Amino acid sequence: MHSTIVAPNSSDGSDNITTSYLNRVVNGQHQITPWRAVDLSHRLPGGGFSATSSDLVRMGLVHLNNDYLSEQVRREFSKPQRLDSGEVYEQNYALGWRYREWQVDGVGLARNINHWGVSCGAQRFVAVFPELDMVIAINANIKTASYADFAMLYQDILQAFTEQQ
Repeated sequence: MHSTIVAPNSSDGSDNITTSYLNRVVNGQHQITPWRAVDLSHRLPGGGFSATSSDLVRMGLVHLNNDYLSEQVRREFSKPQRLDSGEVYEQNYALGWRYREWQVDGVGLARNINHWGVSCGAQRFVAVFPELDMVIAINANIKTASYADFAMLYQDILQAFTEQQ
């Protein structure tokens, strides 16, 4: 990974991180203003990183590489955790990943592990689709009104690239 910053608190002035923005309506007027600096170090090691989409894809590609992570380790990373009651947590959260099976028009069943985050005027989504040998990463330096609308962009990308295969 070449452009990942640990616990950034604002734009560092380089091409590797951009300013995040607050999107709001004040007195009937739509305003977009820079987000205040926030120390994300309290989220380490489970989050608090800022990365480019290309770095997120590189990270995801590791999960497709048998030489780097064994099949057993990848299964463990993506195995949903059980609660004390023995039930699987409803969000299928594993070790840093959520395991999901999504039905996508034109693609079919798309099994994946994914991780998403919303913080400080930015949001991101990365998903690894092992059966399709594909990783999708999406970043935005503003929060949308509905995270679900943002995350659903993966479907358009998945459809476009599976049509080309």
